[in-house]
Amino acid sequence: MNRRKKKVNCWENCLEKSIINRKDKQEPVPASNNSMLLEDIRHMIEATRSAVATAVSAGLTVLYWNIGKRIRDEILKGERAEYGQEIIASLGRVIGSRI
Repeated sequence: MNRRKKKVNCWENCLEKSIINRKDKQEPVPASNNSMLLEDIRHMIEATRSAVATAVSAGLTVLYWNIGKRIRDEILKGERAEYGQEIIASLGRVIGSRI
């Protein structure tokens, strides 16, 4: 067994012992507090998810608006695109190959 594998096994053994020791020392939370605790945690998770979704949505809206503005200003020079010009599709292919 090489040194790296020995170190990994040592850490795994230490981790297992640590988990076993912690399980023995933990005291269960009284049932009366469980429902309130779980409800508070659920509320925290839902509030954070909502805030993250709002922030992502706002960020994407600004991003897409700025992309559209740059396309209009720099590619279309403020004019409307001709039908079938496929500006977005061609830009998407170029960007996709670079990202």
